[in-house]
Amino acid sequence: MEVDFNQYVNSNTLELNNLYVYMEKLVNFLQKKQNITSLTLSNCYIDAQCGEVLNEALENINLPNITECKLTSSIIGAEGSIAITKLLKNG
Repeated sequence: MEVDFNQYVNSNTLELNNLYVYMEKLVNFLQKKQNITSLTLSNCYIDAQCGEVLNEALENINLPNITECKLTSSIIGAEGSIAITKLLKNG
């Protein structure tokens, strides 16, 4: 089942909970919605590979609008967490 991200937007926050998220589709959505500054992915099965895609998107695909990213109950590992934190801090 494909997720309609629009239904999870509240003001400037995209909050996804307990969903399987295809990172490429999420990144495409975020590129179109420049008003979103906060991203929550709680219990969304974000593993190290998904973390790499998100990290690359934040670094290379020009998502400067994302200033907060919550990855509750994710298994992206310490390296993924540190990389994303640095990007958000320097962005």
